[in-house]
Amino acid sequence: MKLKLSSIVLMSIILAGCVTHRVGGYTLMSSKNVNLNTGKLMTTMERVREVHTNLNYARFDEATDRTIQTNKCAVALSDVETYAKPSFITVTAIVEGNLVIDRNLPGCAAK
Repeated sequence: MKLKLSSIVLMSIILAGCVTHRVGGYTLMSSKNVNLNTGKLMTTMERVREVHTNLNYARFDEATDRTIQTNKCAVALSDVETYAKPSFITVTAIVEGNLVIDRNLPGCAAK
């Protein structure tokens, strides 16, 4: 009986480490300075997602930077969802959102 109980507890602990936790949802998120008063900001319907894995803790700033850098005209993300996925050795930060394009940037007026 003790062996059965200890195996159930061990499996519960293992399965608890495999769950992705939603950290938060944000209307607008950026790691850059953004001038919101320009009339040239445009939100795309393109949903982008970036994953960053670290040994000790989730690095949401790195994941946010990488997500924004998927498009050279992007300055922020809108309708953002952030998740943390712990494992036995690493913690993964997941950032997902729509790109916000600044058409004032060089080469971005036509987008």
